[in-house]
Parts: sequence; structure tokens; C-alpha cells
Amino acid sequence: MSNLAFLHEAAMRALGKSINLVVQELTQTGVMEPGRLFELPFTDVYAQGQGPLGVFPPAGVERLLEVLETIRRSAA
Repeated sequence: MSNLAFLHEAAMRALGKSINLVVQELTQTGVMEPGRLFELPFTDVYAQGQGPLGVFPPAGVERLLEVLETIRRSAA
């Protein structure tokens, strides 16, 4: 496996795991405060403790935060 393929595979695993954690939290609690993305267990998934920026591009993180905020407002 080439270095590039290895890095791509690792990134896809981290992306999948982070999305699964978000879904799990939403399923268990109904809402998720956006700041949770920067706490355990989420920070264990991301590269070098970068939070979601270790998996998603900045625009993706902004969109994810917007979605979580929309869900939180709808649940209130």
C-alpha cells in the first residue's frame, strides 16, 4: 500500500468514526452541543488533538456546527 493510500484510508476511518460518534450522541441525548466536538471522546478520533479540523476542512466544520445548532434549536 502506498503512503498516499495509507493516509487516505486512515482519514476515511477517522471521518467515519467521528460521524458515528455524533450520531451516537444525538441518538442518546437528542441534541449535541457543538463544543462537544472538542471534548472526549471526539478528540481521541482527530489527528493531533485538532478537534474536528483534524478530519473536516474548515467549511465542513462550520457546516457541522450549523447543523448541530439547528438540531439543538429544533429540540428546544
